[in-house]
Amino acid sequence: MNPDNGMHLCFVAPKAYAASTAYAEGDYVMPAAVPGKVFECTTAGTSHTAAPSWATPNVGATLAEGAGTCVWTRRV
Repeated sequence: MNPDNGMHLCFVAPKAYAASTAYAEGDYVMPAAVPGKVFECTTAGTSHTAAPSWATPNVGATLAEGAGTCVWTRRV
């Protein structure tokens, strides 16, 4: 896969997002609040005690968690 072509493949089923949870870079989640949208953890860390607003970003956009340390990138 060429990382410059904007194509990202997910061969594992994304997990449900959980607050106050450690995530590694490359982990995928599909938040219950936005079924069908998949986010990749692109900066490892711990999720915030409350979920971020998932509905906002377009595919390829990043989303920081505020008080959490994870950064997510929307892939689907």
